[in-house]
Amino acid sequence: MLKVVERECRRLLDEAKLWRDLRQVGKSSLPSDLSARFDRLYKTYRRHGLYVNPSGELESNLIEYGVPHSSTEKAQWFERAIKLVRR
Repeated sequence: MLKVVERECRRLLDEAKLWRDLRQVGKSSLPSDLSARFDRLYKTYRRHGLYVNPSGELESNLIEYGVPHSSTEKAQWFERAIKLVRR
């Protein structure tokens, strides 16, 4: 019984990691077959006026501009993002 619980816990941790990666880095965390499916859905949604952020969480959009992703310090992230927009 303990082995079954341990296996299930490991499976859940693996799933949680996949979800965390998807949220933090978006489409780039997907394997190529799922990335292609994402692209098809993305285009369909866009045609209907729905925008899906391919970067994952909003906080992932500004990494390339020097604003690090943060899941815990949202206020600090927002302040840094606003400073960027004002430039």
